[in-house]
Amino acid sequence: MPVGTEHPAVVLVHGLWMGGWACQPLKFFLQREGFEVLVFAYPSTRQPLSANVQRLARFVAAVGGRPLHFVGHSLGGLLVLKYLSDHHPAALGRVVVLGSPYSGCHAAERLAQRRWGRALLGRSLPEWPTQRPGRWELAADLGVIAGLRRLGLGRLVVPDVPLPNDGVVALAETEIPGAKARVAMRVSHSGMLFSRRVARAVAHFLLSGEFPRQAAREEA
Repeated sequence: MPVGTEHPAVVLVHGLWMGGWACQPLKFFLQREGFEVLVFAYPSTRQPLSANVQRLARFVAAVGGRPLHFVGHSLGGLLVLKYLSDHHPAALGRVVVLGSPYSGCHAAERLAQRRWGRALLGRSLPEWPTQRPGRWELAADLGVIAGLRRLGLGRLVVPDVPLPNDGVVALAETEIPGAKARVAMRVSHSGMLFSRRVARAVAHFLLSGEFPRQAAREEA
């Protein structure tokens, strides 16, 4: 690993419309696996993406330059990727993003066509297309977990999300050029936060830089 022998702590970052509470199940599991876990909470709708990136930068700086892994769900994964692209921290462990629409979000584009939908999306996610970093080029391992179970509010509000999808984000939207590994698991967009199988896959990747073989078979 690029950070030496010290075991990094893990920073968890929640997604749109959520708070730090959403990270608690994953935090609990990772703590049981021996990780120290820090939860970063931010105003996912009230502030633009750039402002939340600066919030995350201050949060990391307050930790004191120690080695860190990052795990972000949905918009939280995009926030992590933008932060790492802008700041290039030297003490970086591994990175996992869960259901993050890196290449675009059909559901968000549909919502943005309606006034009430734009209000729901807030200020961070709509900035992503203009601030999206290029391919992943950092030395740290990047892993991507996508969902395959079509459950959730997104399916009701935007029923034409391209297949396969997790109820909100299409599988194709989670592709990140330069990522070391990607797995698609039979979980929904929100359900991946509460799935022990996903948590085990996250822990496995943070420790080894690879996803477990069982998780890799789920897409088949």
